[in-house]
Amino acid sequence: MLEFKDVKGFEDFSITIDGMSIDAELPNEIRNKYYRLCCSQNAFLHENLTRGVNHKLIAGIISETVNIADAIKVSVIATPRVEFANWDKTLLAFEHLGMNVEFLRVRLRRIVSIAYETDGASETRRYLKYRTEHSQADDEIKNIETKLEELKEACNGFGAYLESLKSKAESYQAMLQKEVAAPW
Repeated sequence: MLEFKDVKGFEDFSITIDGMSIDAELPNEIRNKYYRLCCSQNAFLHENLTRGVNHKLIAGIISETVNIADAIKVSVIATPRVEFANWDKTLLAFEHLGMNVEFLRVRLRRIVSIAYETDGASETRRYLKYRTEHSQADDEIKNIETKLEELKEACNGFGAYLESLKSKAESYQAMLQKEVAAPW
């Protein structure tokens, strides 16, 4: 069996389960990212997976591990705590199956600690919330200003039309008054 230390590059990297390669089960981009995760730990992360597990399930575990690692890398202070909790639950389940993902869970716990348990975290989230509300208010003001301009243009158009109707109405009113005032 090939040991990770014998892998010299991505070209030598093969995901083998029970003596069978499952490389074809994964897109090349996922395999490449998984290879980099393995390099970071200098080990095959899947080497202790429970024997006999379906190869498609293992490919799914590897793919989801890569997706979670990517999500962790792009998480921000505004990432909902529930997202972090879901990632951790998923990684814990993979760990119970023998996947070496403890390093991801450790990173996740550190990020959660910074994002939710430090003094500046709540102020930062409050700032982000108010910044978003401010931006939404600005957008709403712009929308209202645009609508106001449209209404002014419509009102000006109605004004000209009303003037033309006014002169006709006055003419008919005068004609009616003349008829009303006529002797019997």
